[in-house]
Amino acid sequence: MTQDRTTLQLLAPWVAVAGSIGLAAASVQARAQDPVAPWLRYNVGKVVILPHLDVASLYTDNLFSLGSGLRFSDVITSVMPGLRLKWDENAQVDASVNYRHGEMLIWDNSDFNSTSDTIDAQLGYSTPKLQVRATATYSDTLALQGGQLNLGRQLLGTKRAGGQVRAVYDWTPKTDLIGSIRYDLSDYDSLFLLDQQQLEGHMGGTHELTSKLRLTFDGKGGWTQVTPNQLLQPSVNSLFYGALVGVRGTFTPKLTGSVKLGYEARDLESGLVSASTPAFSVDVTYLPNLMTQVVLAYDRSTGVAPWIASQITVTDTVRLQANKAIGTTGRWIGSGSAKFALGEFQWDATKAPAGSLDLGRSDQMLGLELALQYKPQAWLACTASYSHDRYEVNFDDPRAATAVLARSYHANRVTLMVSLGF
Repeated sequence: MTQDRTTLQLLAPWVAVAGSIGLAAASVQARAQDPVAPWLRYNVGKVVILPHLDVASLYTDNLFSLGSGLRFSDVITSVMPGLRLKWDENAQVDASVNYRHGEMLIWDNSDFNSTSDTIDAQLGYSTPKLQVRATATYSDTLALQGGQLNLGRQLLGTKRAGGQVRAVYDWTPKTDLIGSIRYDLSDYDSLFLLDQQQLEGHMGGTHELTSKLRLTFDGKGGWTQVTPNQLLQPSVNSLFYGALVGVRGTFTPKLTGSVKLGYEARDLESGLVSASTPAFSVDVTYLPNLMTQVVLAYDRSTGVAPWIASQITVTDTVRLQANKAIGTTGRWIGSGSAKFALGEFQWDATKAPAGSLDLGRSDQMLGLELALQYKPQAWLACTASYSHDRYEVNFDDPRAATAVLARSYHANRVTLMVSLGF
């Protein structure tokens, strides 16, 4: 199994307790990146049929991600069967489709059992100078939510759909030209959250500076629409654009990744709010030895608020992840992660109607996790983890706290999980 799958399994307890089918989905998604060599494989002409199944059971002492006075312990069992079909003709064409169905069963709080259905497809075509890849995905989930969308003891139905076409052209031996277009849709079954759809285009490329480093340049632009589920409120459109320049590759024998710097702006068509900011992105991996991996990522970008259609966000996110193999057997892995996000919600009170609330605010999110995994077999993993999550909402006008669903919360959680899959 790949290191990607191991990392995802270590993170799976947080995803699972948040109420999604994530602990099984994580394994499936990672396995899709593995070579096509599972235990079950059937060929029908040029089509490879790959059935798969992921099962996991875990104990958590904080099911709903709430504070100390509202803690509920429970046992969660997740079952996710699926089927992948892969076109196996030649190296020039790469095509596959994968379907997964998930059932999450909560033993003592069965009213919060949840389901998921996901289908994704990909089609790739390659020549010596041109590579084109198209992907599409659709999911329908009913689950508890954590993080910014935490609703406490409430299931949230969500439908998501998306697709992307990306092309890379080898213009010269040292220069590649890259173009892509992507569409995403999130449809929430909630009166409190905004449905979102976004169309985004990219044009850019890379140029070889040295045998180990490449210059990257990227321009983007697009459109976002947010639509309240309450019919009394209108839809709001947002336009955004930006550009980034950076380098990626091998900086030292132990340090690889990318660094980008640029500019990003977003405007509401109503003219009430706009935001422009330096954009910055870092994603580097440090390998001090063969047994240890450290990943550092930072991103600053704009977006739209999930609750109020007339708000734009500027968010800084920092993530640090470390994985270490313990011993020489490869069966024990320790993991630690920390994530901090700061979001500024732009609100132009000078253009708002007289007497209206000032909805400007800043949010802070801190997430910490420690995990230990034992993997006696390739298909079996046992994980113990501890996580701490803190979300703080700070309104410029204290009266706004009663008008917006966003809520602060602190949550600690201990999780024990056993998972298996093929």
